[in-house]
Amino acid sequence: MRRYPTGLSFLAGPFAALYPDYIAANSTETTIGNLPLMLVEEEEGSTDSDTKRAYRDHYAYSIVASAFNSEDIAPLIDALTYTFTETYSDTEYVVEALVEQDDVGFLDKRAAWFLHYAGLNAEAQQVTTAAINVLSTQAYFDDVDFNVDKLVENYGCSRFVELFTEFGGDSETTGSLYGTCLNIVDTYFGEDSQASESQKMNAYINAALIYRTLGDDEGMQSAMYTAQENVAALAEGGEDIDSLFEYRIYIANTFASVGELETAASLFSTVADQALDAVASAATIEDKVDAVDDILGELEAVFEPDDSNAFLNVDHLLLATKKHAGKNEEYAQAIGSVKATSASLLESLLATTSEFADSENVDFYESFIEQFSWLGNYENAQSLALNEIYTTADSEALFAVIAETMATQDDFPASTIANVDTDNDGLPNFFLLNASDDAISQSGLSTDNDADNDGIEDPNDLNPLDQD
Repeated sequence: MRRYPTGLSFLAGPFAALYPDYIAANSTETTIGNLPLMLVEEEEGSTDSDTKRAYRDHYAYSIVASAFNSEDIAPLIDALTYTFTETYSDTEYVVEALVEQDDVGFLDKRAAWFLHYAGLNAEAQQVTTAAINVLSTQAYFDDVDFNVDKLVENYGCSRFVELFTEFGGDSETTGSLYGTCLNIVDTYFGEDSQASESQKMNAYINAALIYRTLGDDEGMQSAMYTAQENVAALAEGGEDIDSLFEYRIYIANTFASVGELETAASLFSTVADQALDAVASAATIEDKVDAVDDILGELEAVFEPDDSNAFLNVDHLLLATKKHAGKNEEYAQAIGSVKATSASLLESLLATTSEFADSENVDFYESFIEQFSWLGNYENAQSLALNEIYTTADSEALFAVIAETMATQDDFPASTIANVDTDNDGLPNFFLLNASDDAISQSGLSTDNDADNDGIEDPNDLNPLDQD
């Protein structure tokens, strides 16, 4: 088995859980009597990654076994921490042993998860809290540097606080642990930090979402404006236009996701103006082609019904705004603004492509068709699909894309009882057939009696869906 050290290293954990007496009988002051661990270390050396993984899993499973036997797990947590901060400088392994390697696969889950699955939630909380404490140490920072994911986001502090709650943690301790996350942000991503401005931006967006969870609107606003200042600093530092659009749109998406709809719409309007300025200032046709290509690529994060950051629940701008339909007094004005700005921007970009060769526009028009469709401007999309640069087969394929988007359009993505709002006022034209009276009552929504917003109630309107 020594010839397969990687596979052998994964046996160290189960061996620790199944044979604690053997380990105790064969351990010395300098050696842990875990047979697979000893074989791997003998074959690969003490500093090899297989050896470190064996130590990691040994401690993870030993913590679980001790908890099952109602033993104090604190000494094992201390031993694990000592091993990977003193013997090795790899504190990431401490976090992986205590909680998880990542948040994707079952095989990457470790001590806290096993304890939770076994119903030992108090111990799961204890282990998760220990992991959060490790995240806030200088030793951990030295290992991961300014990695926002591993310090505060989906592999870091915010993730672990969410797990603490999932494992039954109380609200008071949860608030305190979130405070630890905010301290990490301020310590490593504050004004005097050596982190890049984009790293600071992402860290403070995470902080804003934490403040929102804590019900601290003032803190949320402050963190979001700090993130905006980080992007402004990037602009002053000569960051490329493509990246600046990406960051600015992400901030607008975040504002929309937290319900600051007018701010999000205003930010997007500014982004649109900057995009058109970038195209206008392009010196050559080739530069214009590149600018339009970059802008269309970034606009997917505005129109596509998807998320910008699944962990933080930050959605793309149009989707994020629509999720507040009927729930936010800023909705009607904001959705109108976003759609008008979007339509104007797309039409201006499309006009620019009249200078381009057909070989360029074949691909560009496909992007325009997709984005006009996401926006709900189906006539524009259909007109492009009929352009003479496409063969009949190509046009049919593009019409299929438009039809699929039309069939799945949802003006109330946060609701299961409505999906059509023709005048974008946040009031559904009707409720779906499967909507129960209780669901309608709990939604807070009411049907629109003027579906085209022309001031004439639908029963008296000869054309209730035509404002003209």
